Amino acid sequence: MTVARRARAEASAWVVRLHGPTRTPEVEAAFRHWLGASDENRLQFERVTQVWDDARGIPQSGMARPARNDRSYGPRAWAVAAVILAAVGIVTLSVYRIWFAGVYRTGVGEQLLVHLDDGSRVLLNSDSRIKVQFTADSRHVIMSHGEAYFEVARAPDRRFIVSAGNHEVTALGTAFQVRYDAGNTAVTLVEGKITVSDPQMEARGAPVPASDRARVVTLTPGERLLMVRNAAPKLDSPRLDVVTAWRRGEVVLEKTTLGEAVAEMNRYQGEQLIIGSPSIEKLRISGIYHIGDSIDFARTVASLYRLQVTEKDNQIRLSPGPSGAIEP
Repeated sequence: MTVARRARAEASAWVVRLHGPTRTPEVEAAFRHWLGASDENRLQFERVTQVWDDARGIPQSGMARPARNDRSYGPRAWAVAAVILAAVGIVTLSVYRIWFAGVYRTGVGEQLLVHLDDGSRVLLNSDSRIKVQFTADSRHVIMSHGEAYFEVARAPDRRFIVSAGNHEVTALGTAFQVRYDAGNTAVTLVEGKITVSDPQMEARGAPVPASDRARVVTLTPGERLLMVRNAAPKLDSPRLDVVTAWRRGEVVLEKTTLGEAVAEMNRYQGEQLIIGSPSIEKLRISGIYHIGDSIDFARTVASLYRLQVTEKDNQIRLSPGPSGAIEP
């Protein structure tokens, strides 16, 4: 399928969803993310929307010249419009099933609360994507990237599994957070009980060899398991209000290096922070900052360490001042 044909098919699915009874704020947020992903998406959505609008002016008796005046449409005209979309070669139902069913995503700076069919809730952080696959005896969420907070409804006969890279988080009824970026995974348990395993080391339904039992970890509330590529897993107990600060629209930094702080702030805004010199990357930053407010962050850090702030080409650059930065 060419880029244009694929975008046209996806656009038709969005038109039907946006005009149908299943339209929700979550659907609208996902649509905005798709629309802004490419110029081709925007072009094809405009074309399909035009077909949709014109088709609603076609009577069931046959083709008529589309009228341009304002008018209201009943259910029969709405149905005719959907048929016309299919008639011009856009198979909306198939496209919906292939591309959109069970998929939730957010753009940079967006958050999305998803209510799942089993009563569980998932809050997606900025630039995140999950796919939900439910069956009669299991509940499976595949995280492609990003961060999510899970509140799992109790269902003892249906395991709730979150897959992030090579790791699986299994829960029955609990609240936990998963962050998965660049192949690195962090799982934090807020309440209840979960296990974290590597499915490549644990055959489903089979006992885990004694030599590999370290790859299956059971967390207790307040614990976080950090799994970084090419390093041994690390278990710690961070402040939960810090780890989950993004749910309140905040970034909490505690003696964080400027390099790490900039990377965290950049998760929430298209206008990127840039460190202008390696000499200031190790400066330590503490404080509470609003997500998406990178310029305020930059000005605060600049005032604290005598740095310079310049804005250009959708970038905010932090550089040493004329007299150099204050030592951390």
